[in-house]
Amino acid sequence: MLKKFLLTALAVAIVGVFGNPSDASLVLLIDDHSTSGFDVIVIDNQPAGSTSSGGSWTSTIADSNMTLGAVVFNGAVPSFEINVSTGVSKPAVHNNQIDLNSIVASLSNGGGVQMIVLDTDFVDNGHGFRTQIGGTTNGEVLAESWVSANNGDSAADFTGVGPVSASPWFTETPFSWSEDGNATHNTVFGMAASADVFHQTAGMTSFDLNFQQIPEPTTVLIWSMLAGVGLVVRRRR
Repeated sequence: MLKKFLLTALAVAIVGVFGNPSDASLVLLIDDHSTSGFDVIVIDNQPAGSTSSGGSWTSTIADSNMTLGAVVFNGAVPSFEINVSTGVSKPAVHNNQIDLNSIVASLSNGGGVQMIVLDTDFVDNGHGFRTQIGGTTNGEVLAESWVSANNGDSAADFTGVGPVSASPWFTETPFSWSEDGNATHNTVFGMAASADVFHQTAGMTSFDLNFQQIPEPTTVLIWSMLAGVGLVVRRRR
C-alpha cells in the first residue's frame, strides 16, 4: 500500500515538474486586425509562457484541451466577443493533415480576425496537397494553406515560399471550396492553415478548414487491390 502511494506521488511530482505530454510543435495563433501582433498563442497541452519546440512562439494562454494533438481557445478578442477555435493535428488524426475549426461572432461593430494552426515534423508520404473548407458566414472568409519546406515553425518559414493554395473571398453563405496544390519541401516539413474573417457589422462565421498531404498513388492502388481481393473472397463464399 505504501509502495503504491509512493509511486502515485512520484507520478504526480513528475507531471508537476515537467508538465503534461505535448506536441509542442502544434500551435494555434489568433490575430485581431485591430491590434498589433498575435492576440492569442496556444501551444498543445502547455501553460502560458511556454515555448514551442521550434522556438518561434511563446504561449499567451494555456491550452484548454488536454488531448494530445489538439489545441483549443474559447474566449474573446477585441473585435469578436466570441471566438471558439480548435486546431487538430498528429497524433489525434492520422496521415499528414491539420484541421482548423472556428466559430467567431461580432456582436456590435464587426472587424477582422485571422486564425492559424501550424505544426512541424511531418514525414513525407505523398505527392501533393489538398486544401478544403466549408461553412457559413455573415461576412467574408479567405482560406490559405502553407508548407514550411525546412521544417521551421516561424511565420517566415511558412510564408517565404508563398501559399500552397489560396481560396477566393467567400461572401455568400453557405460556402465550400477545395483545391489541390504542390509545394517543394524536405523529407520532414511543416504544415499550416489559416483563415481570415471580416465582418462589416454584427454577425457570425463558422467553418472547418482542412489541409492534408495526398497519399502516393501507389498507396491508394494497394488499398484498392486489397479491397478487391476481399470482395472476391466474399463472393466465393
